[in-house]
Amino acid sequence: MAFKNSIKAIPYTSVASSALTASYQPINPNGLPDSCFLLKINNFGSTIIIISYDGVTDHDQIYSSSTMAISAGLAASVPNNYTALWPKGQIVYVKGTAGTGAVTLCGYYQPSAN
Repeated sequence: MAFKNSIKAIPYTSVASSALTASYQPINPNGLPDSCFLLKINNFGSTIIIISYDGVTDHDQIYSSSTMAISAGLAASVPNNYTALWPKGQIVYVKGTAGTGAVTLCGYYQPSAN
């Protein structure tokens, strides 16, 4: 499989900060549409949020009005460079106290030439 020397963005997804509860809910309920080398989670909400990658375990937190960029491996995402990627289908979960604003997820991947 050949790869293009470019990157593409996955569709932007979000959850309203007012909908946050003490239970995890997905930012991207359908999962990642492609294997991403970079995820960016923005907390445009007014409260701290907790992030989980399995919907059970607390993995990280993001303060209000902050961004967390998560790189997996090297910036070059070609698989033959053995770069770790966020898997296609990965769901990112959030929980916290209801506030104002939104929590958003965006990501970037390298498309194949096919």
